[in-house]
Amino acid sequence: MKKTLICFLLISCLLLGVTVGLATAGGEDDPLISMSWAKTWADNLVTAAAGRAKTDLTAFGKTAVAASKNHPVTYTTSYTLISGATMELGEGCSLVLSSGSARINIVRGSLVNTTTGQTVSSGDLTLGQMYIVCEASAATVTTAQSCVILAGGKVKTSGIATFSDVGTNEWFYPYVTRGVALGLIHGMTETTFAPDRTLTVAETITLAAQLHRLNSVGNTTIPTSGTVWYDTYRTYCLQQGIIDAGYADYSDTQMNAPATRSEFVHIFYHAMPEDSLTAINAIPNDAIPDLKMTDVYADEIYMFYRAGILSGYTNSADYADHAFGPGTSIRRNEMAVILVHLADASTRVSFTIE
Repeated sequence: MKKTLICFLLISCLLLGVTVGLATAGGEDDPLISMSWAKTWADNLVTAAAGRAKTDLTAFGKTAVAASKNHPVTYTTSYTLISGATMELGEGCSLVLSSGSARINIVRGSLVNTTTGQTVSSGDLTLGQMYIVCEASAATVTTAQSCVILAGGKVKTSGIATFSDVGTNEWFYPYVTRGVALGLIHGMTETTFAPDRTLTVAETITLAAQLHRLNSVGNTTIPTSGTVWYDTYRTYCLQQGIIDAGYADYSDTQMNAPATRSEFVHIFYHAMPEDSLTAINAIPNDAIPDLKMTDVYADEIYMFYRAGILSGYTNSADYADHAFGPGTSIRRNEMAVILVHLADASTRVSFTIE
């Protein structure tokens, strides 16, 4: 009996050994799964998952791009608005009042102040706080003085300059805009201002005539005369005593030559009303670094400094602080600043010369 049992056990072991020996080493049917098979299985799983993810993401991306066509991405832009300018804002627009003051009027729908988390009504904007125009809503910003607004979205502005070469972040932008609004500043073309172009004698006389006309009758329209474009303005300035008789004989070359800063002031000084040059700065005689009281047109130039119309060069490596540069030319962007200071006394600057 014992021998029979032992034989049975031996035969069973041999049969099991054969069965184990028949399993493929490292195969899926191996009861002891090998590391190499597990690694292959995992790699295949990851590859399959990555392929599926790529397919799903591609489909999602196509759907997202199609859905975004009606809602393009926009970035915040800085806008300098002058008095009387407006800004129209559609749904999704954001705005932050960076400086100055402005009022917002809700045309329809709702406006949210995201800084406070509250819905707001029409009224004055709060400095430094962000507003969002809600869905199916619209609003309009109006200004009673110059201000800077950071806005994003579909924004439409009116009453400001739209020259392609005058960016809203340029230091002279608000002056060009204000000059255009006053009817004193015009572009070299319908779309360009040429800010770095040198101002000519003819252009200086033209601007002086228009400023005088604006102060006298409230508009810049002058009856046309002569054959050359600047004849109208030269004739007007001669008749009004703004320029002396010598300019009547200026050749075309002389009229199109660059105007010096001293000549610019001299012409505009005589285009201004007598009571428009009230001093707001105490500038002593001979205080301007490169201009003594004995120099040509010095009295007129010092009056412009004292009235805050001019402040001279500042932060310049070539000139002392508040130097005038009497014999140098003047650029159109610099002209815009001075012209607005002349026309609008509220924009003039207070300073001292140490």
